[in-house]
Amino acid sequence: MKVLYYVLAILLVLFIFVPFFWMFSTSVKPLGEVYSIPPTIVPDDFSPENFPIAFERAQALRAFFVTAVYALGCVVLYLVVAAFAGYAFARYRFYGKNILFLMVLATLMIPIEVNLLPLYRLLKTLGWLNSFQGLILPRVVEPFGIFLFRQHFQTIPDEYVDSARIDGCREATIFRRIMLPMSIPPVVVVCLFMFLWRWNELLYPLVISTSNQMRTLQVVISLFVRERYVEWNYQMALCVAAVMPILILFIAIQKYFVQGVVLSGMKG
Repeated sequence: MKVLYYVLAILLVLFIFVPFFWMFSTSVKPLGEVYSIPPTIVPDDFSPENFPIAFERAQALRAFFVTAVYALGCVVLYLVVAAFAGYAFARYRFYGKNILFLMVLATLMIPIEVNLLPLYRLLKTLGWLNSFQGLILPRVVEPFGIFLFRQHFQTIPDEYVDSARIDGCREATIFRRIMLPMSIPPVVVVCLFMFLWRWNELLYPLVISTSNQMRTLQVVISLFVRERYVEWNYQMALCVAAVMPILILFIAIQKYFVQGVVLSGMKG
């Protein structure tokens, strides 16, 4: 039985690893070698110059900046909204709390495509198209983070909060000095998922940002395919550049990521 588990694990690793390896291998091949038959697994002619060429043709440096501002802005604001909302649902009693929380969770079933047209009309009315506020502000409320923080705050014993209130601490002080320092794993999970979602998002930035100066990296990659015949070496170079920040971020904080997933589902 253990042999079967090992075989399945190896197959799973190969299933995940092989596409990444092929993407990187293609990104450093000359165009002629990309279409060679039989295909070469390791490039015969290593061509790292594909990266600066692809960046220059796609104007990807500006797209990197826009994507970074978009993703980081959403992470910061989303963390504030999700933490406060999750704390309120976990620690306060008010009329209709459970119904309101179910309504928040119900929005998980509403795809972005349903809200895209009314959201576009609203942003056009406000004059927020092709702007950072138009990109960031509508995307900072997601039920996932609210649910995760609620589940985590419910695992913290009431004695911590009661003792702080007896000592005269205000609610804001309790939240800042007691609850948040004990919530590092869910904070990391929420930040990682939000950064991942916004860094890789295509449809919303494609619709909201129509000028070259406000296009995100994923939009630039998609338009790079349509504007020219497919030069897979340059295309894969852009894809490698887009994937690397996510991989580095996940490797750096994977310990907290696992802790957050485990701890946030212990109660409730």
